[in-house]
Amino acid sequence: MDIVLGAMCPKLSEQIPYLSEHYDRDADAITRLVIRGLLTDGEATKAHKRLLKHIQREVDNVHSSGDSPVHGIVGTF
Repeated sequence: MDIVLGAMCPKLSEQIPYLSEHYDRDADAITRLVIRGLLTDGEATKAHKRLLKHIQREVDNVHSSGDSPVHGIVGTF
């Protein structure tokens, strides 16, 4: 499963409809901090990777209930 993160990308809840909207807010916060100059690109990449790990756990929990398995999330940022 591929997802895209960034200022001009669709919201996470649009890319993975069953995700909580707090992931949208988290991704938006990272982007906002980069735009304001409070996070470097490297720090933002690390934060996006951490966010992807949390999203992967959420996806794994949803799919462990008997739905089709998702083997991994690949993020583009």
